[in-house]
Amino acid sequence: YKMAENLDDEVVALICQFLDERGFTDTLKSLQTESGRKYNSEPGSQRGMLQSIISEHLEKQKALVLKTGDVKRLFSEGDNCFAKACWTSLEALTGGSNILFVRLYSDGELVFTTADRRIYSASVPVPLPAPPPEHLFTDSFSVSKAAILCFDRHPIFSNLSVLVGMDRIVYMVLREVDRSSVVVTFNVHKKYIIHCCWAPSGRHFVTTSYDKTVCVYSSKGECPPADLADVTKEDVEGMKFEMVKQLPFKGPVECVAMRKDSDIFVVGCREDNLLHVFKLEQDGQVEKIRVINLNVLEDDFVSFTPMCISFSPDEKSILVSTDRNRLILILWENGFQLANYYGAPNDDLSTPRHCWHPSGLYIYSTAQDRHIYVWETRSGELKHKLEGHTDVIVSAHVCLSRLAVVTLTSIVRVASRQ
Repeated sequence: YKMAENLDDEVVALICQFLDERGFTDTLKSLQTESGRKYNSEPGSQRGMLQSIISEHLEKQKALVLKTGDVKRLFSEGDNCFAKACWTSLEALTGGSNILFVRLYSDGELVFTTADRRIYSASVPVPLPAPPPEHLFTDSFSVSKAAILCFDRHPIFSNLSVLVGMDRIVYMVLREVDRSSVVVTFNVHKKYIIHCCWAPSGRHFVTTSYDKTVCVYSSKGECPPADLADVTKEDVEGMKFEMVKQLPFKGPVECVAMRKDSDIFVVGCREDNLLHVFKLEQDGQVEKIRVINLNVLEDDFVSFTPMCISFSPDEKSILVSTDRNRLILILWENGFQLANYYGAPNDDLSTPRHCWHPSGLYIYSTAQDRHIYVWETRSGELKHKLEGHTDVIVSAHVCLSRLAVVTLTSIVRVASRQ
């Protein structure tokens, strides 16, 4: 048996070898005639190739069944404490401008960006009162020439943020009581920048773009003391942030996730079956440490795109939203697929987003039918659908126990357990 030049020839050759070894002469002649491919038995070639391939496939399938037990080992049964109803609906904050992105922080700050280039900040009372207040105090500012698609606060200094968007510029913004000002900008990407995120050390951040690259930025100066509440313009300038690395990928980069316990991040892109894992060193060096194959049989076929990645609250697993009605739960330590979550309709025109309940017991996901779907992590059972939106949901985020935030066009809805 000799390796064929393409996949079809390879399949026919394997079947011909099987028929020849089993003495199915007439069937072998018919297959050669109908396929137009001639089979020649090679002396000394390995026998039983087709059976070997099928056996290997079955062993992998069996191993995958055994791996599902890890879900029950990692996650407890649900406690029925998840967002089930709308706590409040904020409908008159943006003057009708579409909302593109939202983040909720543990201090109650709700940040969202709009198509008219503005960034809004609202203060959500913590814990949530019942009933909700009639009005939430909001403030807004604008620093860019186009819509902002992502926003992330510095993990230590809450008045320092990174903003990115459709004008391809990275903004480092200092937010003060009376105004917000741009301290540093970077103009490296050639197309829209869709994500940005800080490393937990606060010394690095990354940006992702449809130009098929990820850029890494690092501080080359002195960082202020970690116990400092806020930083000044002079502090930020003294940190001396620089773009230190531009990483190329096969296709437009759709998602990135940063671990909370170390400066390690994961990247997913179009036209690629792999997730790529990188480590950021203190001196700004970037090391690629591993890849994770999204295909359960570890082949290189691309049948879907990872659209959103996040780490579980305990950081022992990662969750991947795809553009094929499916979320994949992966064990971080070895890349094994633990579970799949189905039921939320999303296709290749969708931009699904998900987030974890802080307990890790539940998963929230957006869907094209304008609902938020809620699964129990351990069982994979679909537990609830949050309804109420009347148009495409573009972003979702969870922070604080029993609190979910979702955005839709010019409406922000905050959901809680009731």
